[in-house]
Amino acid sequence: MELDEFGTYETSDQVDCDIITVGPFSNYYHYLDSFIHPTDSTFLPDLKTGRMMVQLGYRGDILSREEFYAKKRKIKETYGPPPSAFPDTRSISVNLDLPLYQLADEFSYREKPNRMKKMLTIFFVRIKTRSGNKLTSFIDYAERLKHEDLRDVFILKKRLWPKSTDLMYHNWSKNIKLINHTENIQVMYDSCDGLLFKCKEDQCIIDPDINKNNPGRFSNISRVSAPGYDQIVIFDHIMRRKF
Repeated sequence: MELDEFGTYETSDQVDCDIITVGPFSNYYHYLDSFIHPTDSTFLPDLKTGRMMVQLGYRGDILSREEFYAKKRKIKETYGPPPSAFPDTRSISVNLDLPLYQLADEFSYREKPNRMKKMLTIFFVRIKTRSGNKLTSFIDYAERLKHEDLRDVFILKKRLWPKSTDLMYHNWSKNIKLINHTENIQVMYDSCDGLLFKCKEDQCIIDPDINKNNPGRFSNISRVSAPGYDQIVIFDHIMRRKF
C-alpha cells in the first residue's frame, strides 16, 4: 500500500469504491449536482446556490475539488483511461485531464449543453497582452466551440482570447470597437439599457451588464477568477424552444 497526496492509504478496494463515487462524473460540478434534489428548485434561487449548500456540508460529507480530482487521477493510473470505443463527440473536455482550477470546470460544464443548443453561454473576458494592451470581448461560447479546437483553452494552456469576430470586441490601446452578430445571437442597442443580446432560438433578451446580477429571463450571471485573466464574467441562458 502507498500513501496518497492526502496522507491516507490507497488500496485497490478503495480505488474500486472511488469508481462508484467519482467515476460517473466528468467534472466537479457534475459531482456537486448529484447531491441537489429536484425539489430543491422550489426554494433555491439558482443552481449556484445549491452547489454552495452542498459544499458547505448541508448534504453530508463531500469531497473537496482537490480530493475529487485526486481520486479521478488515481482511477486513471490504476485502470487506465475510460473506454473510448464510443466517444462522446459532443464533449471533448470530458476526455481531458483538467487542471485544478474553477475555470477549467466552468468550460467543461458548459461545453456539451452549448454544443447541443440547450444552453447559450457568453463569456466576457478582460485580458492584457504582453505589451500591456488591454483587450475585452463578449464571446459566444457555442460559436467558438463550433469553429475552433479549444483543447488548450480547456486545460488552461492557452487563454480564451478576444477576437475581432466576437459579439463585441474592444482593443483599448488602438481604440477599436467592433460588433458582430453570430449564428446564435443578435446584438442590439437600447437607448436606456445600452448593449443587449437577443437569443435567436427563443428571442429572449440577455442584458450583458457585468455589474448587474440579473441578466434577464432564464439567464444567470457568475464571476470567476483565473490566472492570465484580469476579469471573467459568464452569462448562461437556458434555451426555450419555440413552438
